[in-house]
Amino acid sequence: MSTPRFIKNHEALVANGEQLEVRAYRDLLLRALDAATDAFMPENALHAHMSVDGQVLHVQGQKWYLPEFEHVYVVGAGKAAGSMAEAVEDILGEVITDGVVLTRPGNYHTKRITLVKLDSDSKESVRLRESKKLLGLAKKAGKGDLVISLFSGGGSSLFEVPLKGIAIAEIQKTNHLLQDAGASIEDINTVRKHLSQVKGGKFAEVIAPATGITLLLSNVAGDSVQVIASGPTTGDATTPRDALFILEKYFLNGKVPHVIAEVLQQGNDARAVLEVPYISNIVIGSNRLCLNVVARKLREHNIAVFEVTNQLRGEARDVGEAIARMVAARARHVLPTAFLFGGETTVTVTGKGKGGRNQELMLSLAAALAKAKFPHPYVALGFATDGHDATDEAAGAIIDHKTAERAAKAILSPERYLANNDSFTFFDRLGDLIVTGQTGTNVGDVIIVFIDPKP
Repeated sequence: MSTPRFIKNHEALVANGEQLEVRAYRDLLLRALDAATDAFMPENALHAHMSVDGQVLHVQGQKWYLPEFEHVYVVGAGKAAGSMAEAVEDILGEVITDGVVLTRPGNYHTKRITLVKLDSDSKESVRLRESKKLLGLAKKAGKGDLVISLFSGGGSSLFEVPLKGIAIAEIQKTNHLLQDAGASIEDINTVRKHLSQVKGGKFAEVIAPATGITLLLSNVAGDSVQVIASGPTTGDATTPRDALFILEKYFLNGKVPHVIAEVLQQGNDARAVLEVPYISNIVIGSNRLCLNVVARKLREHNIAVFEVTNQLRGEARDVGEAIARMVAARARHVLPTAFLFGGETTVTVTGKGKGGRNQELMLSLAAALAKAKFPHPYVALGFATDGHDATDEAAGAIIDHKTAERAAKAILSPERYLANNDSFTFFDRLGDLIVTGQTGTNVGDVIIVFIDPKP
């Protein structure tokens, strides 16, 4: 059997199962997850949806006659944008005039598109300079040109030109405060839009009057193009007043930098969903489609699969407890059964520990099932498809019905680690962190709960 492409510690995670059948279940779930991640690698997703037939560009049933355009520019930003740029260049080749794409460090190679690799340590001045280069290229596009934009999760932080008077550091501080308060990605991006010159449809105004195609890898619940990468090339229905309300909701009014509140208070509150008819926004990969691949892989092994939701939201530990209750209520099936969830939960940080939303959700789920004395063998995992579950050191965690017992032997209290937001340390000591490193894609989080209803 082939070695999984992404999960670096696959063998160790499988070996942590104390029984032969548990090891088999761990192996099966990890392989299904690996296959789904591979399916939505940008090169695979793009080649599945985009092609050139003669001189006609096809994308999901839409067509563009390439000789009509004097120049073809490629721009974009996001964790997966480097791989997306590689795939687009492979498809279009010398048709591309020029390009600038902001992405994370990785093994990407392009000839006609300039890849700018930025990480969390990149200085504010560098990020701003490179964002302005991207903006400058888009401004060159005229009426007879085509601009292909590539955006994925992470695009909001990589591509930023703040409104006058605001520093990127002040936006970053606001983002961190919202994240620590447990804000959803929708709320965070609503605030971001009204502090930026490129978000919330403002980048679409730069592209005009050129024709635009925006290709999106979605990591947000519901795949709203207004939320993915903060909606740079689509109309926006939110206002600065909405952003102020969000700061109030999370009790952050007196905590964000003064200039942030000041700019939002002075903003234009005229609400309008702008039409952007000259740009086609197309989602080429999403959490829903990723769950479909996981389901197909599991059904090949005669497992009953329930795709519960791809819009999972809420506090990670609360969601873990809710999933435990749901699973306990429905664990009467004759066949081995898997419940699939997708989306993105949040963590309100009150402790001083280390962890991510998927790790915390799994720790909460393990504790809840142990407390309920769940009677069936099970394996569950939570996974961030970009490989980053609040830290590059883990993409998530895996548990089974022996997790609580193993923790007790190691003198690890799930409740204590949850209280300190220290799920990373808990799973690190058990050897149950899922480690991938940067995957090159980002279609949200995947939660799998598998039950073997043996008597």
